[in-house]
Amino acid sequence: MTTAEYGLANGLMLVCGVFWAYIIGALVDVVRSAGSINAAYVERMHEANEMMTDFTCKELPQAVTGTGKSAFVLPHKCVWLT
Repeated sequence: MTTAEYGLANGLMLVCGVFWAYIIGALVDVVRSAGSINAAYVERMHEANEMMTDFTCKELPQAVTGTGKSAFVLPHKCVWLT
């Protein structure tokens, strides 16, 4: 083997190593962003759930609810009064 062959082999290994590191980095970035998307989804659904709980638990007029009931809110649940 000549010095040129050693140089070419080392250069190709360097290029392949950089390419491999890029691929691994891209995969890690995809997994990380999927986690943040999931966290944003869970947070948004939590806020929507709180909004619906607040909306349905507040004392609404009988014309809206169709009943003569009113409610008051305890932490994380509604208690309906007759």
